[in-house]
Amino acid sequence: MVLSADQKAKAQIERAGSQRWISVEGKSPAQVWPLLKAFWQDNGFVIQTEEPDIGLMETDWAENRAKLGRDPVRNLLENIGLGSVLSTPERDRFRIRVEQSATGTDVFFTHRGMYEIYINEAKDATRWQPRPADPELEAVFLSRFLVRLGVDEATVAQNARKLEATANPVASSKVRSEGGDIILADSFERSWRRVGLALERQGLAIVDRDRSMGIYFVSPVQDEALKATENSSGGIWSSLAFWQDKEKAAEPMREQLRIELKPSDAGTRISIRNSQGTPLSAKQLQTLQQKLLSELQ
Repeated sequence: MVLSADQKAKAQIERAGSQRWISVEGKSPAQVWPLLKAFWQDNGFVIQTEEPDIGLMETDWAENRAKLGRDPVRNLLENIGLGSVLSTPERDRFRIRVEQSATGTDVFFTHRGMYEIYINEAKDATRWQPRPADPELEAVFLSRFLVRLGVDEATVAQNARKLEATANPVASSKVRSEGGDIILADSFERSWRRVGLALERQGLAIVDRDRSMGIYFVSPVQDEALKATENSSGGIWSSLAFWQDKEKAAEPMREQLRIELKPSDAGTRISIRNSQGTPLSAKQLQTLQQKLLSELQ
């Protein structure tokens, strides 16, 4: 898709620590949405779900073929139409979120990954396991989307160098636990963006939000919730399965949580509540707080 001059957007990547997002000036989410959909499809991803009314899109799992490299065998197979016989043990998917901002639209990409492992010595059976989110891969696709928006590659590269040079001061925003809440020494606007990304990276899907009230409504991402029912060794997904009673052989709970943000003298206060707006148990609260604190460092 080639954009005309009047379709090109003024956009840039913003960063806080390992978190990045795109701010697009002068364009509404409805204008950005079709560009996003075409972008992911052109990059080899199938759109699994899309909910433009609430600004949420998710791709299906796709093979990370960039890890194959370029060698004579691969080139030959692809030239004769047999490139699919080569495969990698990694799969990726992305959750895309768009929000109206004061100046236009914010765009967020959240990566999730899986890798394939052998489960016996004979190496004749495998199992897919989650792998940690890859912030650098998110950054690559954000940069590619900037180019799709009409930003020239030299400007994108300059933006990336500038972000790297200023990453440490931005990332040093202080975050701490206080009285059962999290205090983030950042403005409400930046905290809103950063907390949304942190929640999604920790396997909690944003199912609704009210920015005017400062509330995210989240629930476990479906496949992470299902993964929590398996007898695993306790990876990053199972460690987050605090919504599941491990002593009961039942379906995982899908309880919705409320993440409330309020401006404070110290920056932004972040409270975690259940769907009724009451505090979580001490154990549940500690688990989620630790994960969010780590993401917001």
